[in-house]
Amino acid sequence: MKKRNIPVILLLPLLSLSCSLSHKMERSISKVGLSQAGKRPAPDTTCYSVPEKITWKDSSGVEHIVTMAERDSVTGEEMTVLQLDEVTIVARNRNIPERAGKVNLDFVVTVPGRLIDDKWQVQLTPVAYKRGRRIELERIFLSGADFVKRQKKGYAQYQAFINSIIPDSAYLKEMFDMKGYRRAMAELEEEFYQAWKHDYIAREEWIDWTERWNRRYQHFNAKMERNRMAIAGHNTILSVLPAYWLRRDLDTTLIPSRYRMFSEGTPLKVRRVTPEDSARIAERYFDYKRIAENERKRDAVSRKYEELVRFPYQAARLDTVIRNRNNTFSYYYRQEMDVTDNTKRIDLTVDGRILAVNGSSAKLPSSDTITYYISSMVQFLDHAPRYRKEKIYRKATANTTAYINYPAGRYLFDEEYGNNRSEIDKVLEAINKLTYTGELVMDSIDMTATASPEGSAAANRILSRQRAVALKEYLSGRTDDRTGIDTLIRPRWIGEDWQLLVRKVQQDTEMDDRSAVLDIMSSVKDPDAREAGIRKRFPDAYKHIRENYYPLARAVNFAFYLHRRDMIEEFKYTTVLDSAYMHGLDLMEDRQYKDALVILSDYNDYNTAICLMSLGYDARAAGILESLPESSNVCYLLSILYSRLKDDGKAVSSFMRSLELDGSKAYRGRLDPEINRLITTYNLNLSQYE
Repeated sequence: MKKRNIPVILLLPLLSLSCSLSHKMERSISKVGLSQAGKRPAPDTTCYSVPEKITWKDSSGVEHIVTMAERDSVTGEEMTVLQLDEVTIVARNRNIPERAGKVNLDFVVTVPGRLIDDKWQVQLTPVAYKRGRRIELERIFLSGADFVKRQKKGYAQYQAFINSIIPDSAYLKEMFDMKGYRRAMAELEEEFYQAWKHDYIAREEWIDWTERWNRRYQHFNAKMERNRMAIAGHNTILSVLPAYWLRRDLDTTLIPSRYRMFSEGTPLKVRRVTPEDSARIAERYFDYKRIAENERKRDAVSRKYEELVRFPYQAARLDTVIRNRNNTFSYYYRQEMDVTDNTKRIDLTVDGRILAVNGSSAKLPSSDTITYYISSMVQFLDHAPRYRKEKIYRKATANTTAYINYPAGRYLFDEEYGNNRSEIDKVLEAINKLTYTGELVMDSIDMTATASPEGSAAANRILSRQRAVALKEYLSGRTDDRTGIDTLIRPRWIGEDWQLLVRKVQQDTEMDDRSAVLDIMSSVKDPDAREAGIRKRFPDAYKHIRENYYPLARAVNFAFYLHRRDMIEEFKYTTVLDSAYMHGLDLMEDRQYKDALVILSDYNDYNTAICLMSLGYDARAAGILESLPESSNVCYLLSILYSRLKDDGKAVSSFMRSLELDGSKAYRGRLDPEINRLITTYNLNLSQYE
């Protein structure tokens, strides 16, 4: 019984720890602070020295002197300016300037000390809401020391598992008995050598054996020849003796079987180790059990990652270890964001959660929301309509093409055949659009029918004429004024439309044999011979042309000739809205400055200057504005440009002049950083305008 209770007893501390950690986490949950922040950037090489004293004259010619100082709001005495590293603003709203289609969101994220603990990680996600779209910014991770240790331990365990997997490149080293393999290969080579050696020795013995027997037979044959010579011409019984007539030769039947292969001319068999032999031997020396285990590890990589790395590293703006649990943590966050879609406001909040080492998590309450209102140079645009002169003529023309389908060899128009109804409706709609306002009066309609080159050219010319006449009859029947339409429409026909086919082939750069086909089209004068030549010499190209371009040649081209009612002169000038210019302003509203400048650069006017300064072309913008009549907006924009161009004297003078013309610019000046710098640096007194 005691043994059965041991696992439960061991689990009790773990369960207790998990529960206590979860309770602690729940007690610590509080809202993350979110506030505005103004952080002064560190000086760099692009900074310039601000003059301590500048002068400017108002419209009355009175000279004013401005110095770098601030006045105490209580005592009224002048004080030295102190540069603060960071200022936290409590207000929930803020105006931010847009420059070149971008804004900078800067804010301070504050995490209370009670939210920080060694055993968990605080995950914060700044979220911007722009035109109803949720945009998550880079996250902030504040990790406790124990949490980081657990993270590192998980990755170390996972890396150890990965290191235990043998890569393919190391298989021969780790999974293969190289010594055994080499020993087996040496034994095989020795076996082949011994076999060759045995055959070699046997061949040498065969050579010795044949030489010995050949010498013996030569001896007997020479003796036999002498005996025959001795009894030549004599009739003697000795001639029947073998010693007098028997010639001895080395017969294959007398060769021992062990030498017979050499007598047949068979060369020595030399066996060499082949790749197949090597592979067959190598199979015996792979550790297939370890290989199978290694493959199982490979298949388990993803599962092991999830099992061991419970708290993976994630992309973040900041991932830091917090060691002091009692101090509040603050982080200055700055994010550049595109606002090229006419965005006027951005709402920002921070979502967060706590992730503990025991795997539990808790969602943090949503932070307060900061609303950024975007101030932009486009707010100074002049939206007054702009007009341009346009030359119009008394006579006007228009064209359209209808692709009419006919059965082979037929000429009567059938609106139910193919797409004929929609094609003819397209023609009638074009006529209606041209004449429904009454401004234009139809004089005549040229209707030219064409055909594709199937069949003879003569037959196609007759067919196109018949189709043109039949289509005129149909159109006359579709209108109430049959007589008028009959008078207006002039049917024409040209037969096969080779000009269209030539254009289509010229444009088809992917077609095979295009140059050769074009040569035939231009050199062969007879249309029938032309088509036959293409069909016979280039059947693939002909098929392509027939399937894709012949249907386009079966068409009716309409040319409409009109005149403007009550207009006697041949042409006149009229004023029309400059649609291109107004489109440029629309692009400016959407902060598509580069596209807008392509249009507005030809005008060099007030709006062009705003487009230029929005793209950073400050000197060009200032040159345009300086040439314009004085106004509050012009002076204000010049003040911004002079501030950017580091001419603070002109900048202050232009700003003060804009205030004289329009006191509301005092409020606007607080929104634009170029003007706000002048106000704070030179302690400009704006009280009379606010």
